[in-house]
Amino acid sequence: MPGILYLDVGNTRIKWRWVLPEQTLSGVQEYLVEDAHLDLLCVDVASPEKIWVSCVAGKLISQKIVDLFQNRWGLTTKFAITGKSWGKLVNGYTIPESLGVDRWLALVAASDICSGGCVVVDAGTVISCDLLLNTGLYSGGMLIPGLQILAGVFENRVPHLGCIEHFDAEFPGTSTQQAISLGVSMSTLGSINYFVKRASEMMNKQPRVLITGGDAQWISEQLDFQSTCVENLVLDGLELYERSVA
Repeated sequence: MPGILYLDVGNTRIKWRWVLPEQTLSGVQEYLVEDAHLDLLCVDVASPEKIWVSCVAGKLISQKIVDLFQNRWGLTTKFAITGKSWGKLVNGYTIPESLGVDRWLALVAASDICSGGCVVVDAGTVISCDLLLNTGLYSGGMLIPGLQILAGVFENRVPHLGCIEHFDAEFPGTSTQQAISLGVSMSTLGSINYFVKRASEMMNKQPRVLITGGDAQWISEQLDFQSTCVENLVLDGLELYERSVA
């Protein structure tokens, strides 16, 4: 029962899913791109039949993963790439292949879930908002810094103001830390709310909103509209992608 191993390699975490005939195992490993130690990645996985990867962490990390699995199992790692289309999904980017493969795979999964168009929010290190029309056209998106990046700007540039421990500050902030926390959270939520508002105007209806990524649950609970959390949308899309090219 070798199964297929799927990996979603982001900028700070690697999510993996090992799909076997009768069960599915999964895990997460945090890492630093600039100092990546991947020797323990997927140590609970026996030799799979295939390995498919979505990677946005750069060529160095991609090569480390290739070498790791080649040395461990003698297997060639296959990487998903962004395409011009997938089924009824059409990539509307001016240069289609320049769209991040994680965003493309999330759209692949979303197109399988939503028949009437939707907004896809991936709340990771960088937050992406992408608009999928009911025609199947991916019409474009928005990228903003994630919560931790915004908080890190304060910590790196004005460290004497202290570190932000959470983003649940009440309005208005009654301490410097609360004020920073409120500013970070309002900047993030305001941007996403605005994107969905503009998408609603463009579609002449309130679109369904799918949210994935590490901060998905918190963001979903704070937004002005109803949304659905999907835990591993990129891995779901990677599975669909693999099946289509197998």
